[in-house]
Amino acid sequence: MEAIDVIEAEYKPIVKSETWDKKYKIARKDIKESFWGDFVFGGLLVSGIFIIVDSLELPRVYNLTIGIIILTIALIMIFGRLFWPKYAQKLIMKYMKLAKNYSKNNELPKALAYINKVLKFDSAYKHGWNNKGNLLSELFRFDESLLCYEKALKIDSEYKEAWNNKGSVFYTLGNYGYALECFEHVLRIDSKDKNAWNHKGIMLGIMKNYEAASKCFYQALEIDAEFGHSYYNLACTESLKGVKDEAIKFLKKAIVLDKKFRSLANIDEDFNNLREYEEFINLVKHK
Repeated sequence: MEAIDVIEAEYKPIVKSETWDKKYKIARKDIKESFWGDFVFGGLLVSGIFIIVDSLELPRVYNLTIGIIILTIALIMIFGRLFWPKYAQKLIMKYMKLAKNYSKNNELPKALAYINKVLKFDSAYKHGWNNKGNLLSELFRFDESLLCYEKALKIDSEYKEAWNNKGSVFYTLGNYGYALECFEHVLRIDSKDKNAWNHKGIMLGIMKNYEAASKCFYQALEIDAEFGHSYYNLACTESLKGVKDEAIKFLKKAIVLDKKFRSLANIDEDFNNLREYEEFINLVKHK
């Protein structure tokens, strides 16, 4: 069977922090609803302070200075509630972009450092936990990566990417039963996810449940008739079952869709049953 890559959903577009987005909306609503009340209260407060200051008979310049300071503090208190969530959101997006760029350049420790900064700003940012899990997986720190996916799923139990990545890690660790459960959970969330059907089929194939595996690959092809991965895995399944003609047919289709499957078939032990057949030899030899 084709190997499952860890991690599949690595470089998706960066999504805003829901936490800071909510805080911004709440602050905006609060300011809008309480502005005039705050204005009147602030006005009375400032007037009272001026009366006190005036009673001290300080020079005019001191009165003006104190007034400006009071007004500045009031404005910071009102608008700071609004602008701080915007600033935090921008900072999170900036750190996520830096982490993404470092990850693409294979500078994983630096990428991880920026993801940790993101999570300091927002510990309920599920995309941050998911990305941290991805980076730890690439660093072969699988136990830690699983904990990160669990944290992401505690925040959102229907977070498809975290379920998929968790399944990919279990697959890498050889825990195929747990991996299967994860991919089935993805399909409960989104029954039209062709990759999840393909991954479920791979798990069932590894468990030698070839009929059930084939059904999963066909299900993926119903969603996308040009999905080369499922044609390749169907070829593997038919080869393991000893059905030569069907295996060759599916492998031909996979190679037409993507030439990488020719090289993959050359080293895939699932095709050991076909190695002596001339049709297979001609199909997989480099052209």
